[in-house]
Amino acid sequence: MFGLGIAVCCLAGCGGHATVSVASAEERALAMLRNTSISRRVVALSYAADEAPTTCLVVPETGKNGSFELFVTWKPSSAIAAQLPQSVLMASLNDTSASDDTFVVSTYKNRLGRPVPLSTGVVADFDRASLDQSASQCEVLVSGQLILASAKGP
Repeated sequence: MFGLGIAVCCLAGCGGHATVSVASAEERALAMLRNTSISRRVVALSYAADEAPTTCLVVPETGKNGSFELFVTWKPSSAIAAQLPQSVLMASLNDTSASDDTFVVSTYKNRLGRPVPLSTGVVADFDRASLDQSASQCEVLVSGQLILASAKGP
């Protein structure tokens, strides 16, 4: 079965050009997710997908200091995993309190591996996030904790 381990969740071409103050706020927002329904859902979806997330992005929300969007996806690495449900988790976070954080999970393959169309809004949001130069890569630890990739120690 899938071993979550430390999974580097990245998307080719991510900018990650956040300022130090924005990066600190991102780290605070991600740290507050520990033991919340969002981190538990990331772990549950990872086990359901039988692998770690392949994309994990944190994007500052325009015009909202300390508010961020989180995008997490899983891409199957085997034919068997491709038959499992596949999902995108999108969350709104802030760096002051996890109690106001919200998330939605959209599934683009059902439990039989058949395609399910994602709403155009989900596709547009994810495309925008993946092209955003201020997006930061994040990682998911075994505990379900999410951290910035740049915050990982040696």
